[in-house]
Amino acid sequence: MKIKYIFTDIDGTIFHNGYIFPSTINALQQAKAAGHKIYICTGRPITQVPQEIYDIIDFDGLICSSGSYIELNHKIYLD
Repeated sequence: MKIKYIFTDIDGTIFHNGYIFPSTINALQQAKAAGHKIYICTGRPITQVPQEIYDIIDFDGLICSSGSYIELNHKIYLD
């Protein structure tokens, strides 16, 4: 199986008016369990990423502030 790299936004994609659908959580958890890499890619600054997002899975990376903050595997590369 090929590893896929999944980039997802927060607002309106996995987070809808403060709510995350169970089907979204399930899909992300299944993708992660299958070995795919999942990244948050958002215009929000890192300080504005809600805790609920981190509670879904251990994301492989974060791209925040429209690309001016990059974190991969819990290591900050650009801040």
